[in-house]
Amino acid sequence: MTTSFRSPAARTAKEKYTKQCLKKLYGLEKLPAGQLHPAMMCAPDFSAHDYLEEITTVTGKHDRKWWERWWRKNSAQLTWSPKTAKFDVP
Repeated sequence: MTTSFRSPAARTAKEKYTKQCLKKLYGLEKLPAGQLHPAMMCAPDFSAHDYLEEITTVTGKHDRKWWERWWRKNSAQLTWSPKTAKFDVP
């Protein structure tokens, strides 16, 4: 079964994963307030945003909504640059 990133099923799966990770690895019930806490690695969006910054020419910190707009605008134009090991946007 394929689900959209914005579908209720995907959101529920992400929330379940986050809760299980927090409980198993850190003994926590919810994400900590500070983004520097190691438990933030249980939040898929947190690590995905850092990863997107690494594989694109985008600089700076951006939230989920910003990345969503960026993706809609640029995803069809992305080209991989073996020289820089990043996706470039023409």
